[in-house]
Amino acid sequence: MRGANGAFEAMEQTPPPLVILDWDMPSVITTQLLRWTRRPCRRGASRLIAFSNYSGEQPVVCGFEQGVDDYVVKPFSVAEVVARVHAVLRSGCAANRRQLDHLQFR
Repeated sequence: MRGANGAFEAMEQTPPPLVILDWDMPSVITTQLLRWTRRPCRRGASRLIAFSNYSGEQPVVCGFEQGVDDYVVKPFSVAEVVARVHAVLRSGCAANRRQLDHLQFR
């Protein structure tokens, strides 16, 4: 496994339309990923969905304030996540909307 730096390099070469992040990862990785997805000079705009064990108003608001497009509390159903992925991609750029019929996971 290439680790976080390898993941960032791969995403830089082919920016994904959507990144799903486990919000409960170590804060350094979470912060780096948030900075990378929100960097203004980057080609394309990746959308970001965060999964977390933490529910309640404060953690959810904190996630949105830090730049996530959606926040999903664990445990969750696959149907709910698929619906949220579609909703987030629909709200993005036109290229993302064209990809809704064919989702690919890496």
